[in-house]
Amino acid sequence: MTATTTIAEMFTQSFAEQYGDIDMYNDYDDWCIAFCGPVELTDEGKAEFAQALELEVSLVTDTLYSDYGVIEINDRPDCEKMKKLTSRLFNGAAGYCSEENYSKWFKEV
Repeated sequence: MTATTTIAEMFTQSFAEQYGDIDMYNDYDDWCIAFCGPVELTDEGKAEFAQALELEVSLVTDTLYSDYGVIEINDRPDCEKMKKLTSRLFNGAAGYCSEENYSKWFKEV
């Protein structure tokens, strides 16, 4: 089954309850990271990642191995910029950023 959502929706409690952990890819260069919610964005995080939060994600569920999401950026003229921004967002949510930035951008639910 495939559904469409936005990155903003992924950072909500209801998304985490419905999907749990999900592998994230983009349709540009196959970058991948596991998104393990629930993690919410602070107001500062929403401002920092505002452009990324609007991006659409195709969610593929009921697969043989695991659910995954594909961030739709390949057809955008700024795909390299969006790739970097989404990488910073999801890597940061996974804790791969400074403690200062994590506490500034994210809050655990």
